[in-house]
Amino acid sequence: MRRAAVLVAASLALAVGLTGCGEDEADLATPEPGVGATASGIDPELASAAEDVERLAVRLEGFLRGGTYPRDLAGAVASLEEAGLEPSEGNEVATYVYDEDAVEFRLCVEAPGGAWATYDTAPMSVRETGEGGCPAV
Repeated sequence: MRRAAVLVAASLALAVGLTGCGEDEADLATPEPGVGATASGIDPELASAAEDVERLAVRLEGFLRGGTYPRDLAGAVASLEEAGLEPSEGNEVATYVYDEDAVEFRLCVEAPGGAWATYDTAPMSVRETGEGGCPAV
């Protein structure tokens, strides 16, 4: 019985600790005034772009591991299609930058209204988010 209580307490501590990992929700979704914020303060387009870029980049990196990485955006989009991956409806993969020396890439997904998020495989995380379209490469 005591062991079960210790396991439950440890699991709870781990769950609470993991809640703080990664980017703050506010960092991913601090919309400008009047830019589609919901009651929770999260811009749904920004949240969608961030979710898509994380899902797509992680799965694409796994799909490409041990093989040849695309060198440009067209190749990245083709690789996503080959892997059976696509952004959510309305979103698009807007930029892709490959670092041949590090064998890492940065991917940017953009929502229809211009909200965007980038994922960098070097640190394996969402690195930047914003409004107004993906940054130029």
